[in-house]
Amino acid sequence: GMNDKDLETFGKFELSNDKLVFGQLKLAGEASRLELQDDTPFTISDINSAFLHGTLNDFRKVTLLDCVQMGISVKSRDKQSSHHASIVPHYVLLGDRHVHPEELAVKSVSFSIGDAWTLFHDFEAFGFDRNAKQHITEVAGIGKDGKTTLAGDDPRIVYFTGKTLIADVSTVNGSVSVKHCPGWDMGGAHGIRIDNTIFISITFENLLTVKMATQRLIQLLRFLELVIGRAQELTNVYFQLGEAGSRPLELRWTFPPSRQMKGGRIPHSFDVLLNPISDPDTFAKVMQNWLSSDEERRDARSRFLTSFRNQNEYDTDRLIRAANMFDILPASAFPVDVELSPELIDAKQQCRALFRKLPASLERAAMLNALGHIGKPSLKHKVLSRGRFLIGGMNDTFPDLEMVLEAAVDCRNHYVHGSPSKIDYRQESDTTGFLTDALEFVFVVSDLKDMGWNPYAYINKYTTMSHTLGSFRVDYAERLHSLKSLTAR
Repeated sequence: GMNDKDLETFGKFELSNDKLVFGQLKLAGEASRLELQDDTPFTISDINSAFLHGTLNDFRKVTLLDCVQMGISVKSRDKQSSHHASIVPHYVLLGDRHVHPEELAVKSVSFSIGDAWTLFHDFEAFGFDRNAKQHITEVAGIGKDGKTTLAGDDPRIVYFTGKTLIADVSTVNGSVSVKHCPGWDMGGAHGIRIDNTIFISITFENLLTVKMATQRLIQLLRFLELVIGRAQELTNVYFQLGEAGSRPLELRWTFPPSRQMKGGRIPHSFDVLLNPISDPDTFAKVMQNWLSSDEERRDARSRFLTSFRNQNEYDTDRLIRAANMFDILPASAFPVDVELSPELIDAKQQCRALFRKLPASLERAAMLNALGHIGKPSLKHKVLSRGRFLIGGMNDTFPDLEMVLEAAVDCRNHYVHGSPSKIDYRQESDTTGFLTDALEFVFVVSDLKDMGWNPYAYINKYTTMSHTLGSFRVDYAERLHSLKSLTAR
């Protein structure tokens, strides 16, 4: 996986003209490189950017996908010269065989994430025996020399229950399962320990290309990050191929899809949005709905998740991005168009007829465009319709939320269109932060609610504030107060 050790190794790599050349492969995250070396010059076309195959000196097969050529150079000394090419691969697969990028080969993918224990907080799986005295002779059994192990006064028994499966959910992306994989050393005078890794896997209905399998992995990762409350580092990423008895290929990512933020909140199992241990049905339902709606909502969600992963970085771009998420949600996320009176419809048609007659110009196009928008929900309409259930249902928790959301859209319009504003936002970065948080909060809570999540239960319970959704509620009253004191000026 990713923080599995960096690797530097040598091998032979195949060029487009089938020639084998010597190469040094370094796998170290963003510093990953393949340096090829040969007696004759390289040309750009020798190196296939889509994929490169090699065999390492430990006989492992390596596939490099989506390669970027960093340059070709020559080193000379005493009339002898060697030619070098430097390449950055996006993905590297290591294992018993090569893979072609177009090949439908992958049956399942498995991986670990940094905060798996927080989300899958299965504290009953491991434990220690409180009645070890009664059980020790039976458990420890006969000693090596045929004598029974002599129990002392203070025996300890530590156990794993053996229930490896934590969750199993069938989704449009494949069947998602989560398992304990405890490992232990053989024990000795230094003691003995059980170390557990939680593995998450997606088994696909049909074989997929590496690219497709990777996209499904990232989709699930984004969902888990949201539920946990921060970006997750991936480790132990393995692709299992379709062939029976084949060993999995290990994936190394040069630019991983997420990295753990330094600083920031440490998630707490109390604050995760869903609890797969105590309420597995809701966890399954929300995951299924989230994944099946992702095709339609991914553009909007990915903008949210970009901000969510950089939690403490606020600027005007983030505010604009937060408002735009509502604009790029699909029409199905909103109630039907605004009802128009017959007089309005009539006026709209007359105006359109007038402007249609004019010769083409930017002004004419802008006006016809604006007329087309009458009756379609505006950005304010959209934001308020997504927040309606909070404005109505949680007025005690979020008083004046409607006013806050309108102020947020006004602020966005100020930065996008230069519309005049009562507040000097440059002086008031705290306010811009509050307005950004309000838009993001409404966006994600309404999205999850559509997927079958219960926002009222979550928002009303105690929080340690390790998730942004909890801290937004706790800080709301104070931040609302300072926003009102600005608008009152």
